[in-house]
Amino acid sequence: MPENIDMLRLEADLKSQRLARFLKNKNNLVSMSILLAGEMSGILQGFPANLFVNIAAPIVMFRLFYAWKDNSYIINDMASMVRNSLEYKECSRLYDEFIRKVATLIRDMGYSNSKEAVLYFDAFQNGGILSQDSNNIYYNYKYDRVMTTELLGARMASGRCVCRHYASFAADLFSELGLVASPLMVKREESCNPEERLRNPFITWTHALVGIAEGDKKYLYDPTSSLFADKSDFSFKDERYSSYVAKPTGDEFDGHYLIYPGNRAVFNRKYKEISYAIGALPLMSLDKEELKYLHGKIEATVTKRIDDIVYFYQSNKKLMREIAELECAISPHGDELIEKWILAKTK
Repeated sequence: MPENIDMLRLEADLKSQRLARFLKNKNNLVSMSILLAGEMSGILQGFPANLFVNIAAPIVMFRLFYAWKDNSYIINDMASMVRNSLEYKECSRLYDEFIRKVATLIRDMGYSNSKEAVLYFDAFQNGGILSQDSNNIYYNYKYDRVMTTELLGARMASGRCVCRHYASFAADLFSELGLVASPLMVKREESCNPEERLRNPFITWTHALVGIAEGDKKYLYDPTSSLFADKSDFSFKDERYSSYVAKPTGDEFDGHYLIYPGNRAVFNRKYKEISYAIGALPLMSLDKEELKYLHGKIEATVTKRIDDIVYFYQSNKKLMREIAELECAISPHGDELIEKWILAKTK
């Protein structure tokens, strides 16, 4: 029998180890020794030793405070435990299977370029055939414990998720189809100078979408809003910023997408390297008339093949339910406080 792991008790145990881990860290011990020596020297000798107390000591203290507040060991240990659970391994297996099945369905529909593939996904997502209850609701739970971000896309199967889940599922699917794609962190801005906003180090990145590469350029697809975005017509003083400002092609959103211009805002572990590379690519210009034509083409094909699509949904309804249940087990979520989180540990 596999051993049951109480994740909430594990978290409490790890938190109780903070002081012991802090004191075992050699860098922290060195910093405390330097700080103590400086203070003693300042007391005994006065100036110039007091200079250390007034200038260097606060820096050392800040480093110690930062080290004390660092809880990455808790996240890392808990994530490792989740990844070694039976629920995680089964969820990962079933999710990969579902991604392959959706990719097979899209290939069977027939598409000639990446935009058509994206539009098929968009039609299936909005039609509800990619969720267990044929529903697709943007819903942000009050409590959500996520330790393993590489399976964020699995939340799609539940029918209730937010932008990071949509973007992760879409990127996983597009990658299975052979496209070069990655989730990206962005900021939706309506009335602003996008170049000035990108210079602001305190900007908050609050939305997720997908960047798709074509050759040496990219375009964006927002699965939450069913929008494409391409090269902006903004006049940049520094053209380097043009790769990080995209303009939606539709009328639903009058503004810009600002793309995070770095490699730290990666919310999905699976795309840690490629997200920065795709984000830095220049934006291409999309043909709005072509997109309009493709929308009509895909809609006509979906209508014609509706029996096959309904059969796909019915055949995979049980699979989606299993994925949703397992994903909720490894990343419990709800509007009530999470009071139970038990996983089965593998050998």
